[in-house]
Amino acid sequence: MTASNSAGTTTAQVTVTVTVTAAVPSAPVITSFTASPASIGAGQSSTLSLSAAGATSLSIAPSVGTVSGTSVSVHPTTTTTYTLTATNASGSVTATAQVTLLASDVTLTLDSSQSVHAISPLIYGYNDRPLMPSGTTFIRSGGNRLTAYNWETNASNAGSDFNYENDAAMSSSSVPGAAIWTTMDKNIPALITLPMQGWVSKDESGPVAQPFGAQSLRFFPSIAKKPSAFTSPPSTSDSAVYQDEFVNAVASRYPGRQLFFSLDNEPDLWSFTHAEIQFTPITYASLLSLTTTLASAVKDVAPTALIFGPVSYGYAGFQTLQGASDATSGEWFLDYFLRNMNAASAAQGRRLLDVLDLHWYPEATGGGVRIIEANNTAAVQVARVQAPRSLWDVSYVESSWITANNVGIDLVHVVGNKIAAAYPGTKLGFTEYNYGGADDISGAVAEADVLGVFGRESVYAATFWPLINDNRFAFGAWRSFRNFDNAGSAFGDTSFSALASDNSKAAVYASYDAGSPGRIVVVAINRTTGPLAVNLKLADTHTFTAAHAFQLTATSTFTSPSVIPTAVTDARVSNNVLQATLPAYSVTTYAFVP
Repeated sequence: MTASNSAGTTTAQVTVTVTVTAAVPSAPVITSFTASPASIGAGQSSTLSLSAAGATSLSIAPSVGTVSGTSVSVHPTTTTTYTLTATNASGSVTATAQVTLLASDVTLTLDSSQSVHAISPLIYGYNDRPLMPSGTTFIRSGGNRLTAYNWETNASNAGSDFNYENDAAMSSSSVPGAAIWTTMDKNIPALITLPMQGWVSKDESGPVAQPFGAQSLRFFPSIAKKPSAFTSPPSTSDSAVYQDEFVNAVASRYPGRQLFFSLDNEPDLWSFTHAEIQFTPITYASLLSLTTTLASAVKDVAPTALIFGPVSYGYAGFQTLQGASDATSGEWFLDYFLRNMNAASAAQGRRLLDVLDLHWYPEATGGGVRIIEANNTAAVQVARVQAPRSLWDVSYVESSWITANNVGIDLVHVVGNKIAAAYPGTKLGFTEYNYGGADDISGAVAEADVLGVFGRESVYAATFWPLINDNRFAFGAWRSFRNFDNAGSAFGDTSFSALASDNSKAAVYASYDAGSPGRIVVVAINRTTGPLAVNLKLADTHTFTAAHAFQLTATSTFTSPSVIPTAVTDARVSNNVLQATLPAYSVTTYAFVP
């Protein structure tokens, strides 16, 4: 302080000491910490949402990495309680949120060292049509039209399908074999049907008059073996058509190709489908004679060609040739056929039957409706997605006249045992089959299941027969195996063990490539009407960290003519265990990533 007057100035001092103490902040506050959804299935994720004030740092345990923002995605493999810690200079506060992992509904167990065998590339086949699925590997020229097909003129008869008429529906061309060349020229392995019944169309002049009789008025004799030299073009003035000359024409036109010939079509139904030329039901003995005669003629011309027969239409045909007059009680027709074809082959010193050729249109019903009908009601859907089990699962008893004794059909194994007993080495083929619902997700589930079964059970050849015009979901099932990523990627060429703990809910098929065993592709199928939590365990020498996933569901994108499997979030794989939730009625293809 300074004091002044006229006499002068004086000063004095006093010191005030001020101690400054920093303000103590308030503790941080967590306003919310939640998990959504709080319950998840295997392979699903949950989002942890958080809100905190006054915190200088945030952390979550178990660790989810750096926490920034207001949410973080977690993928727990067990039920997990997450703890959020908010910290500042005054201390820490915590909050918890639990994510409950629902138990897996099904366990899928895969082992690449067990049940290993090559998958025949011919199982992804289709009956020749202008539209065929992506990745078709085998085509067939067959059906009712081929029974009376005159290869010299391309005339044929529609049979019961349309007024029993002779016409030019197969080809309007006058070039011999033109109707077949369009199939062969696709440059895909092709199965060609040879007429065997005995008569082929003479003209293209419309319906054959009823009552039927005197075949020679509208038909030429179809003869297995020509008694004279082949000519090219064939003579159309000799009042006969020779099938070995047709085989020679095929072999000459396509040198070096593996040839496949089917001996006619559904002979057990000839007296109905082709009543214009087959007046009475065929017998065991007659069909055997026709088969051995034509097979011998084919092998004379093309020794390396593969012969398919008897091209039976269905279960009653397999058992009794549709009630043939010389059927033997207690023995299936297929037993008789295989045994006698084996004997005929031994007598000639060459195989006369290479592939046991069957047709399979399931008799299974749902709500009293056969599953191959144009019907996609809930009851039919349920029956349809289960029906493929009748190919291999003896414990599954479908609803049909076949299972009246309450025993599962187990078709592939039953027929396989018959082959092993009567004619070992004969392959198995299904050159017509359809499970219905090709325009519905249930049809996709069934078709994908069937393709998986054919590969796993070592079926040699199969060709789908379309029953309706809209086959979008059947085509989608095809893509799940043959072009799942829309870039040409396909199921592997080698099958290995893949088992589901509950076959009523799920199916699984596993593969790798023989030349690249680390490339593993798996198809998992949900047969149920709701989401299905699965725990997939893979035993393999390779270690995988993820799997690219492509799903086919009821809402998959449609790009004519097919629905397209949709790429979804990669599945996480830990210790070669993949946990996922499969959508209702779905087909999921997994491509494992090292």
